[in-house]
Amino acid sequence: MGEVRVTEHLCVIDQRRQYERAAVCNGCRTWLDRTLVEIVELYALLPANLLPGQAHGQRVSGSREAPLPLRVDPLDLMMPARVGTVHDLWRDQTGQVSVATILDLWVRDWRDVRDRGEGLPAPTVLELTRWLGNRLEWACDDHPAVDEFAAEMRRLRGGLAAVVGVKSDRVYVGPCPITDDKGTCGAALTADPYLDIIRCPRCDTMWSRDKWLWLGMTIRAEVA
Repeated sequence: MGEVRVTEHLCVIDQRRQYERAAVCNGCRTWLDRTLVEIVELYALLPANLLPGQAHGQRVSGSREAPLPLRVDPLDLMMPARVGTVHDLWRDQTGQVSVATILDLWVRDWRDVRDRGEGLPAPTVLELTRWLGNRLEWACDDHPAVDEFAAEMRRLRGGLAAVVGVKSDRVYVGPCPITDDKGTCGAALTADPYLDIIRCPRCDTMWSRDKWLWLGMTIRAEVA
């Protein structure tokens, strides 16, 4: 008999770790769910960042009048959802595509792929993210472009954070020391000073605060 080759089932988002089921590993599923929540939280900060001087960015100017007291980037991101094809929206767009538009495009895409005759949610950021979040497990299991969705949500979250001037309080700890038959995980571990858990974004291993000293010593020994 010939040699039986085992096919690696790598997460389509992380592309370095094997998934536990379907196409996306548990760590990326958790990260995607949290990212949708953070998009809503960051979006809620946009109105407070419309006025000049509250953050850096381009401002809306009149043709011959004094500049209007509004910043372009947060204003663009707060615009209502535009319905259309991805090609048309990006071709006609002069500023940033609104958050609602990006989310609405993915909602429509998921509805068409699922083909269950579902209605559309109200085109607000809160309702759109809630709709996507409720179907996230399905997308991780069955959507053919869930990696593209993850990449766009990462860009969207990062763009919002930059516009509202939110910087993470997370502190870099070191590479994850967990090993398996594929080798050492090595994902970047960070600690939130307001949380009692460090969670690896790749292998999903968690360390409670009472294990942080051990974790630091283990990482130090690994990188020495």
